[in-house]
Amino acid sequence: MRLLTCGLVAASGLFAGQSEENSAFQALIRTFLNDLSRNNIGVDNPEIQDYVGRIAQKLSTDCNFGASVTVHILFNEEANLSSLPGWHLIVHTGFLQHVRSEAALAGALTQILFQSISFRPEERKTLWLGSPYLLYESRFPGTAGSLRARILEADRRAATCLFAAGYDPAELPEDLRLQSVSGDFHAERIRRLEAQIQGLSRTSPALILTSSFLEMQYRLAALLRPIHPTTLRANRQQSPE
Repeated sequence: MRLLTCGLVAASGLFAGQSEENSAFQALIRTFLNDLSRNNIGVDNPEIQDYVGRIAQKLSTDCNFGASVTVHILFNEEANLSSLPGWHLIVHTGFLQHVRSEAALAGALTQILFQSISFRPEERKTLWLGSPYLLYESRFPGTAGSLRARILEADRRAATCLFAAGYDPAELPEDLRLQSVSGDFHAERIRRLEAQIQGLSRTSPALILTSSFLEMQYRLAALLRPIHPTTLRANRQQSPE
């Protein structure tokens, strides 16, 4: 699997001074990433990797993450993202298929980054592969209550980050609105984001959709087409009697 390292500022000494327990945890992460590579479920397409990587690099620079971000694009039909400690982003092909604009893609990347860095070290050990983009509250209802403040803070910081990077932050509440999630907390996230965005003023047009985004989705569709062959029923219908 081709790993694309993004960001202009390399994080140095990420693991320096850690305990043996934390070192073992980092070794587990490296083993997990190696398994992904050996199982060949990573997308090895330079154009798609470079496109998502450029967005991550732009966000890292414009929003002052102060660390390199590594993007791993995996063949997975679930429309989701997740993160690993050490600034690793796991992006599913199902998400890239369904996301509707470059601004929405950038918003998802920033939200999952801000969610992941808000976890305390002990939480990262149990949630390091369990912080799915936007569906967090619906898929983990038992833990969502204790994490609501951090999810709201991640939303707030993501909107500010998008604005700083030149994207339209209105894509964030719109994405939430399109998710089939019920409940007061989901509605609260939308209300808070809309109120925050109303207070932002921009002198130039915000970036939403780009030709590069459309080209990425075209390349992705071509890449995934051989993976989803016609059904057996369709094959039977085409066969001679």
